[in-house]
Amino acid sequence: MNFDLSNMLEKQIPVKYVTYLMGAYLGFKIGSYILRSAIKKVKIFIQKKKVRNFIQERNQNLKNLQIPTPNLTQDIIDKVLNSDITHLKKMLEAKSVTSEDLVNIFSKRAQQYGVEYGIITHLKYKEAIEAAKECDKLRKENSPLCQLPLFGIPISMKETIDEKGYPSTVGSIFRIDHIPKEDGFCAKLLKSGGAIPFLRTNVPQAGMIYESVNEVYGRVLNPWDKTKYSGGSSGGEGAAVAARMSPGGMGSDIGGSIRIPAAMCGVYGLKPTAQRSVMSGHTFYSEPFNGQKTVLCASGPICKSVDDLILFFRQLSDPQYLKKFKLQEIDTFFPLMQIDEAQLNNNQKQRRFGYFKTLKEFDCTLANQRAVEISVEKLRAQGHQLVEITLPNVEQIRDGFIQFLLSDELMCMKDLLSKEDFVKEYMTIEFFASTPVILKRILTVIFYLIGEKTFAQLLPNSNRLKVEELNKLQYNINKLQIEYLRLFDDHEIEAIICPSFGAPALPHSSSIDSAPVSLYTFIWNFLNFPCGVLPVTKVLKEEQHYNNSRTRELATKRLDHYMKQNTEGLPVNVQVVAPPYKEETCLNVMKMLDDDIQFYQHNSYPELK
Repeated sequence: MNFDLSNMLEKQIPVKYVTYLMGAYLGFKIGSYILRSAIKKVKIFIQKKKVRNFIQERNQNLKNLQIPTPNLTQDIIDKVLNSDITHLKKMLEAKSVTSEDLVNIFSKRAQQYGVEYGIITHLKYKEAIEAAKECDKLRKENSPLCQLPLFGIPISMKETIDEKGYPSTVGSIFRIDHIPKEDGFCAKLLKSGGAIPFLRTNVPQAGMIYESVNEVYGRVLNPWDKTKYSGGSSGGEGAAVAARMSPGGMGSDIGGSIRIPAAMCGVYGLKPTAQRSVMSGHTFYSEPFNGQKTVLCASGPICKSVDDLILFFRQLSDPQYLKKFKLQEIDTFFPLMQIDEAQLNNNQKQRRFGYFKTLKEFDCTLANQRAVEISVEKLRAQGHQLVEITLPNVEQIRDGFIQFLLSDELMCMKDLLSKEDFVKEYMTIEFFASTPVILKRILTVIFYLIGEKTFAQLLPNSNRLKVEELNKLQYNINKLQIEYLRLFDDHEIEAIICPSFGAPALPHSSSIDSAPVSLYTFIWNFLNFPCGVLPVTKVLKEEQHYNNSRTRELATKRLDHYMKQNTEGLPVNVQVVAPPYKEETCLNVMKMLDDDIQFYQHNSYPELK
């Protein structure tokens, strides 16, 4: 058979047939889209019904728990609720309370307020009370185990940490059946130190925004003010400690997820160097998410004092506790470093620290700046030298973090969530991720013309990255790390005192249009420097504004609006940053500040209403 192309081209197909074919194709594509959308909506509808049943069962089980009130005076019960872990250990040693008492007191409070505030996902009362009884038995026998850092202390755990028999949903409606068959390593390590995990706390959907809200357990309310967010992604954990439902517990941090909730709720948090933290035993998200190594997640404690952070740090980092486990259980390449006791307890005078009160790229509020000023003056009064510094290449870090976050156009999170829609708090991130490249170029020009410089700078950095581009980003991170270490060397400083966040707790959903406030935390994730936060002061009446901003863009205007919405009296934390693997220095400086400031000696924990 001869194939004559010219003859075929000479034969003209009637235009109407071409039109029919094109119409049929378009109809097929539109119909397929409508069908897929309908199937997706049906699946979500069915799953949400399962979630409602799941939550109803959870709530009924919680309500049915018979938690006895300990045979203690109300003064002792109040003392337990207000005490940090360090003082609870002293109460246990003095035999004024038992571990069983502690579990009952905190469990009863969690039962009473936990669901109302959206803080808890599950109360593990039955397991916890049995563990408490065993601890009390060992204490009566004078067991050497009583000397373990967290022996007999009830603690809470972020919902993303695997615990046998309890779901790790990461706030996804399609993961309510994701129930580990055994404890993860993180839970095992804490239990080996005598801790009693009794409470699991709420997180954001997919755990990647700093407001804790999802369609499984709802929204976490800030104990200081229900109309404000508690931070995220360890928002339930920060709120649980501030609300005195838990004396302390575990969170994780990839952009501020320990420090932001601690700061929003006026408590204490530590983000270690990522490699010096325990991530083994945190729930599996997806292969792309768990496989990324550009910006590393770190786990760490949220507590009521620096002393308690140190207790957790010992249990999670001391080789004597880690060596009890098999190599395959511990995080790969976890450095078995001896704790530097000399640095942890350093009381020398005339030490040298750096500080900055704000960043020109996005100013923090006056209240946050004042918290730094108070901290600087406290250290100076103790005989130390404080030198004001300027952070280099902040814009490059900001743009690089956005590149990392959107390098796969959110496919990591989409894999995790399956067919579930993002909650509205992801609106800005979704916009950056889903906008086509050509449209981003047009919008960049428009944003520059209307004065939205920050958006104009960020949009070009929100495209999917090729392998070579991701490698270049990782190389630039290494260069920036060296540059920041040079900052420490050139100024001869041991640590940096700086704002914990760009603002105090703001109204729910405000993260949609005020996201630059998180710049003050994710800088240190990008560089992988250890840092911690502690409460210093409260927002004053005259600080309820954002008139101090040097730029007038959408985010700054919205922040000014939010600051005027009854922020007076909210807690304000400060942040301490040290070089990599210098957690002892970070904790030591935090301790010096905390011993002097004594926030909760002058302020009460929030009253729940």
